[in-house]
Amino acid sequence: CRLIHLIMSNYIINPFTTPSFDMNTFLEDVYKGIMLGDVLVDLESDAIQRILDKIALDNKYTDEYKMWAQIQEIGLETRRIGLGFFGLADCIAKMNLSYSESISFIESLMKHKMSVELQAEVDLAILKGTFKGYDKEWYIKSNNFFEIIATEFPSDYERMKQYGYRNISWSTVAPTGSLAILYNVSGGIEPVFKPFYKRRVKCV
Repeated sequence: CRLIHLIMSNYIINPFTTPSFDMNTFLEDVYKGIMLGDVLVDLESDAIQRILDKIALDNKYTDEYKMWAQIQEIGLETRRIGLGFFGLADCIAKMNLSYSESISFIESLMKHKMSVELQAEVDLAILKGTFKGYDKEWYIKSNNFFEIIATEFPSDYERMKQYGYRNISWSTVAPTGSLAILYNVSGGIEPVFKPFYKRRVKCV
């Protein structure tokens, strides 16, 4: 899965004082993130093809060739991407929201995110076609996930029924532990459990 993460705390205007969330910029980045994820699938396939071309020069790596060919085939057939985020707890803190107050804000935020992701997926399907394994009868009519989409996002659902979508999956929230440390923000969907942490690093 090709994962992309947005730093939620970066979208706060006037943090801690008169905070507001820059929804327009956030949703623009969500749309771009889906587009970028789709490109990453093709870039990965190109990289795998270079591996295959090199292995093909030596017949003794037949099993390895089969493995990489299968990875490439599955990657292109499903086009699995994931647009997530980190820094959510920092975002809530900068908005001066308590844990309980933040729930409705996060729910609204994620609904907007999902709607834009659906729009981007359909736009990509119109431009480039759906993933190879796409089966309209199953994915749109028989999948419980799309019953939720039909209820929560009816206009996006109608577009998906007509045009399909580009990638089999597109949204995820990974723990982002290492990335959160690198960017000095909170990871994944974790709240801030205490104001100070002591991190122990084992040196070899």
